Amino acid sequence: YTMHPGWTETDGVKKSIPGFYNFYKDKFRSLDQGVDTIVYLALQDQAKLEPGGFYLDRSPSDKHLCLAGTQYTAKEVDQLFVAMKKLVMAKIPESRLL
Repeated sequence: YTMHPGWTETDGVKKSIPGFYNFYKDKFRSLDQGVDTIVYLALQDQAKLEPGGFYLDRSPSDKHLCLAGTQYTAKEVDQLFVAMKKLVMAKIPESRLL
């Protein structure tokens, strides 16, 4: 599962995009609000969750935004999986693979 905390007031947001933060600071979520969905996902029965779902506010949400350049092909997903598997396998001792 993946999730988005929404625009949450964090030091990272304040420091990396200060102009954006200062303009919208009254609209940001608190840290408690930002972590709600990740805690929900961690504690929820997996049978109740959507496999591969992208969650926002405890609910599956659209993975792609119109005109945002977030689309990907099945081939790109497969290539990413292979690349990630290589990275992980390089870190696992051979004795643990048996």
